[in-house]
Amino acid sequence: MKMLKIILVVIVVLIAIVAIIYIYYGGLSKVEVKEEMQGGEVLVYEEVIGDYAQTGNIRIKYIMSCLIMKEFQRIKGLESFMIIHSK
Repeated sequence: MKMLKIILVVIVVLIAIVAIIYIYYGGLSKVEVKEEMQGGEVLVYEEVIGDYAQTGNIRIKYIMSCLIMKEFQRIKGLESFMIIHSK
């Protein structure tokens, strides 16, 4: 009987810990789903044939041209693509 009480206390404590973690990470927060128009991105792509190591030079070329023209706020690398956010 005493062992059963210990096991029940351990189970209750574990359930309480899981519930606290669930609530802490937003488990009870309302989820808002909405559609909105996005835009302003430009996808820059140049085909590279051969060694993948040469993509760094191509990326630097595009970044430098964008910085010289000062047309873009932010540049994100995406493997061999670049997503460029315009102003």
